[in-house]
Amino acid sequence: MTGDPESERGQMLSKSQDQYFTTMTVAPSGVLYLAYDCAIRRVGPDGLVQDFVGGTCGYSDGSGSAARFNRIYGVASDGDGNLFVSDTGNAVIRKVSRSGDVTTVSGAAGQAAVVDGPANSVRWMAPRELALDRGGNVFVVDSLDAHITSGRQVRKLLTSGEVQSVAGGSLDEYSIPGRMAVDSVGSLYLTVKKGGLMVCIDQCRGFFNSSSVLKIDTAGHASTLAGSTTVGAIGAVDGLANGARFRYAQGIDVDGVGNVYVSDVFNEAIRKIGPDGSVSTVIGVLPENVPDTSVSSFSAYVIGGTVATGALPGRLRLPDALAIGPDNSLYISVARWKSYYEEPFSGGKGFAVLRAVF
Repeated sequence: MTGDPESERGQMLSKSQDQYFTTMTVAPSGVLYLAYDCAIRRVGPDGLVQDFVGGTCGYSDGSGSAARFNRIYGVASDGDGNLFVSDTGNAVIRKVSRSGDVTTVSGAAGQAAVVDGPANSVRWMAPRELALDRGGNVFVVDSLDAHITSGRQVRKLLTSGEVQSVAGGSLDEYSIPGRMAVDSVGSLYLTVKKGGLMVCIDQCRGFFNSSSVLKIDTAGHASTLAGSTTVGAIGAVDGLANGARFRYAQGIDVDGVGNVYVSDVFNEAIRKIGPDGSVSTVIGVLPENVPDTSVSSFSAYVIGGTVATGALPGRLRLPDALAIGPDNSLYISVARWKSYYEEPFSGGKGFAVLRAVF
């Protein structure tokens, strides 16, 4: 385990500035990269935590701390250990070399729009979830418009710089994506919640009444892999894919043999979808009773308790981002606070990254 979910500030991992942990990835070398609003930190195989790139919010290419980001949302490593980053606030896709050189590889900073086509004309609205296939192509979930309820589209950034919309990758206005992963053949997996938004004043509030995992195959066909998009289809049930229920499916990744791992945040568990489509709980214990059939951003139900490491099934605390290591071990970010919405995730209050070996 790296960090401390029970401390006021997670040891070594929380940023002293007003920046929140957002997501993570593991390079083929086994180096773990942690993304924050405007920075990326590096955790070596020896557990040493170091600042890697960024730090001050803004926009600038450059090396190390000279680079500037504005709300990193997604990060993924390619086969050579380079990072690709969705810089949401700047509406661009960035690349970070192994030595820490940051360049903008797609879009134009501050020119938010949805434009497919050749590299020099591409524009992004608000790029969010991000994943890479083995060929180096980058899949990105982007907003279709500046308004939060306009829906989202999966777009594909080719190695040539051209961007295409992915068939079957459209999410309607009430579908909120969690995170995205790509398997060895190029199929996409995306966690999706459906619900609605309440009035937005200083912060948008909403509710979710279904939670599922979407699969988009290489032909562009989209289908529900596990869970359900039916209103009220939230719960804590293992079993066949269409009968399984999630409380709040969020993080996702795929191992080398096709097992899909999902962080079920409010059930505080890691769920596995096997190649046969069956869903099982591999870390944590599902609650016997789930109090309602929706998740409200005002009063999110959480089991509570502390993180317990050691022999599985263990115990988790608000598991969120997942990453598969080169040895098929699973990295899991966990937070301390009970209120997932009222406090930004790991908002300087303590979090940790766990590593599970099956």
